[in-house]
Amino acid sequence: MKKKKILLIVVLIITIGVIALLFIRAYRAKKGYRAPPSIEKIQEEEGIPVKTISPVVRDLEEVLLVDGSVKPEKKAVITSRIDRIIKEITVEEGDPVRKDDLVVHLEKEALESNLQASKTALEEAERDFKRAQALFDSGAIARQDLDQARVDLLRATALHAGSRERVRDTRITSPLTGLVSRRYREPGELSDKGKPILEIVDIENVEVHCPVSETQIKDVHVGQPVRITLDAYPDRVWEETITTINPTAREISRLFTIKIAVENPEFLLRPGMYARVEIIKDNHRGILVLPQEAIIKDAQGQPGVFIVHDGITASFTAVTPGIRKLGMVEILSDLDRDCRVVVSGQNRLENGSKVKIISDL
Repeated sequence: MKKKKILLIVVLIITIGVIALLFIRAYRAKKGYRAPPSIEKIQEEEGIPVKTISPVVRDLEEVLLVDGSVKPEKKAVITSRIDRIIKEITVEEGDPVRKDDLVVHLEKEALESNLQASKTALEEAERDFKRAQALFDSGAIARQDLDQARVDLLRATALHAGSRERVRDTRITSPLTGLVSRRYREPGELSDKGKPILEIVDIENVEVHCPVSETQIKDVHVGQPVRITLDAYPDRVWEETITTINPTAREISRLFTIKIAVENPEFLLRPGMYARVEIIKDNHRGILVLPQEAIIKDAQGQPGVFIVHDGITASFTAVTPGIRKLGMVEILSDLDRDCRVVVSGQNRLENGSKVKIISDL
């Protein structure tokens, strides 16, 4: 019984739907109703909407874009010449230092005691030599005894000089003017002869190092102008020239390194910063250019543009692109400067397509 009721309801709904559909068709026929035209029909009658632009004449640079890294022009790693306990480090990372500033004190008490002892021994050796010289002159001793006194004096002199040098080595100074970039040791630690204690970089003048591939190196030469930008200073451009090109490539990467010297009096450029470098290969003046998006390829892969004729139809014209920069492309083909080139909507066009210009840039 329940199933019959459900079936009856379904049949009733279908019947009502059919009656409604017949009623709508009859109403439309009575009123002369016509379905709205499709988008394809509108475009066929009025034309495919496009935006156009005319080629422009301007200067365009041919550039090689490479990445770079800021490096200090001069760097000094400060080490100790003797194994002693570090008593004091006078600078922190980031501190400025000048050449010959004292930056590290090593423990020296025992060395000063040795120095005093060597001084006493030297004074005694000098007295012994003078006494031996006088006795030799009077004939009281043989030359062999005088020579031995001279050897003792030379040994004492060398020992005293060594002691004095070791005491002097407890005071470590900066070999250049710059900033402390790294601090490897702390007071109380062993200086560890030959191991780094501080690193100091001179950044009044820095270098930008750029890796260049073996296919690009042929287009690069010393003195070539470049432009440098950094993410840290997006609104500033440094215009410099290439100062050095490494004559050999790295064995694994096969990359050459070019160096660009940059004066840095404000310390804006810091070692390790990422740089974008434009190496200017050539400057093409008074050339015909179009936006990159205007150029498409036909079925055979031939680059070209759609040109609008009489504001109604468009045809594909093959072109030869030249250099590219910032979304603009040099056109090497003979193209009428007054023509209208489709810059938007060209992907839907075919030769002879009817178009409707909605914007003329």
